[in-house]
Amino acid sequence: MKIKRILAFMMAVMTAFALASCTKDPSETTASSGGAETTETATGTDAPETTGTAPIGSGEQTTASGTSETTSSSGGGEVPSPDAGLDIEYMQIGDYVTLVYNAATCEVEYEVERGLGSRQTVTLMAKMKDGFLFDGWSQGDALANATAAKPVNAVSKALTYSFEASYETTIYLNTSMTLVYDLNGGALSSGASDREAFSLVFYHNPSTRIEDGSFCRDGYTLVGYNTKPDGTGEDVSLGGRAQADGAPTLTLYCMWEQNTPESDFAYEVSGNTVTITGYTGTAQTVVIPESIGGHTVKKIAKGAFSNGTMKKAVIAKTVSLVEEGAFDGCAGLETVVLYDGALRTAGSTYGICEESFSGCSRLANIRINTVYTLTDTWQSYTATSLDRLIWAADKKKLIIIGGSGAHYGFDCGILDEALGGEYEIINFGENANITSLLYFDLAEDFIQQGDIVLWAPEPGGYTLGSASCGYRFWDFRKSDYDFLKYIDISLYSDLLSTFSDYCASLPLSRFKSFDAMTLSTNKYGDDVSARYWNGQRFSYSGSFSARPSAGEALSALVSKITEKGGSVYFSFAAMQRSGMESVSESEMLAYEQSLTSIPGIISISDYQDCIYDDELFYDSAWHMVNEGAKERTEQVAADLLIQLAKEGK
Repeated sequence: MKIKRILAFMMAVMTAFALASCTKDPSETTASSGGAETTETATGTDAPETTGTAPIGSGEQTTASGTSETTSSSGGGEVPSPDAGLDIEYMQIGDYVTLVYNAATCEVEYEVERGLGSRQTVTLMAKMKDGFLFDGWSQGDALANATAAKPVNAVSKALTYSFEASYETTIYLNTSMTLVYDLNGGALSSGASDREAFSLVFYHNPSTRIEDGSFCRDGYTLVGYNTKPDGTGEDVSLGGRAQADGAPTLTLYCMWEQNTPESDFAYEVSGNTVTITGYTGTAQTVVIPESIGGHTVKKIAKGAFSNGTMKKAVIAKTVSLVEEGAFDGCAGLETVVLYDGALRTAGSTYGICEESFSGCSRLANIRINTVYTLTDTWQSYTATSLDRLIWAADKKKLIIIGGSGAHYGFDCGILDEALGGEYEIINFGENANITSLLYFDLAEDFIQQGDIVLWAPEPGGYTLGSASCGYRFWDFRKSDYDFLKYIDISLYSDLLSTFSDYCASLPLSRFKSFDAMTLSTNKYGDDVSARYWNGQRFSYSGSFSARPSAGEALSALVSKITEKGGSVYFSFAAMQRSGMESVSESEMLAYEQSLTSIPGIISISDYQDCIYDDELFYDSAWHMVNEGAKERTEQVAADLLIQLAKEGK
């Protein structure tokens, strides 16, 4: 097996070197903090785009202070062709500087003048593309990540920025696009604006404004946005991620639904709250208002809408409980619109669950609007992966599916380079307590001919595909509920009940902007924080007895992917050597066979090639240190190249 691993790795390296001469170097550089003295050489947004006497180009020029190296770059290398992808770039400049910027929004030229000792004078010049906004240069972090506790200030507001560097530092070129909201019959509340900027330092597509009361219309409920005023364009939930298609400005139209008349409801009042107990209307759309008779609507009782004829139901953001059977037998109900935060559990009772809509056989669309703008570390890297998937919809792509072992176990810059930059790589490794059905479901919606899904799961009920969403499902979705429009909700047994649990956990603090992102995650979705072995050893005994529990659903998704021309490859998760001593070869082969028995799934790895030295793991049986992720990725890259060669790709 060792010989096989060495030969495979040599093949990958040789292929990568052969391709390197005709492709850009897309290797990822970990963003680091730190500082350097800064000196602006130009001020104002109309500053010249070049400085110094040396022409912008390649070559060296001797100066009184030492050697001046001047280099021109756009998008991390030569000027990109229209189909080059225009990605988030991590450009190395001189010996010390990493520049992070979005190549879709601007072009960058730079100049490095080598001075005495270790000092280098770096000059950065930004040329904005039409319509995009220049927000300034910042050091150590992006302006979008600023908080009251950790402010980030622009070190220069000029298009040309010059500074001295003598140790590693990361510079961010902050750019934005503009979201314009057409009120479409509504009005602005006091102090609100109908436009806002969304930072594109980390993302390709913007998140929209949440339900914060900015837009109002008497007698109506704001249920979402649309790219067309009549609602025939792309639907976007409040706080959802809209597909910008590379445009510097996106206009979104408010979508309003008229509140159902109070006279159509039977209800009870207790204190200052209303419980809806019945409905006598016949409208195709039922919009439950936030108040009836001056009292707040809080509950919908069992049987309140039984056997109703509506096709769409909008449940007010004030409602905290939709009892089991509330919409029982509404055979024509197709769409339900909800809001996060209010649907909280009351003791052992779910605020909302599948049984709330028992007998609603046509219910296929759940739309959730954001009231709470909550993102944490893992939510922001989740947002990165979905944003990248949307952006790569018409590009050739490789989608990694796994738990946190994939998040910590891949260095996708190595994959990118080994595959010659041919694929846009998206790492959907998130958490072992989320069903992999979700990721296959999302991938299937975006797959096209030649795409690859690489499945590298830790063995477990959720990671191998379960109808249950898992207790962290919604924690990782809170950055963008619009993922729901890409999935088949009928595949999941507890989508709404887990949402109710999640709503109960939402605090009223820890707010963070949707355009922020943790610096411990790169553009692919890999973890790039510094990770070290803490001496732990783990046992895998019994782990590989796990089997897919929703085999039919998983099989159906894999079939859809392969029918569209995509490939689904399986590779074992990385495993710690000492922990595998109690696991037999027959166990591993039986585990592998159970997964590859699903038509369309092809195993590309030998399990023994996925066993690594103990010190390449740090705080989990599946979490690798940085060096481990590199070694593992090199092996997987070799396996992929061998498989693609077998298939003549």
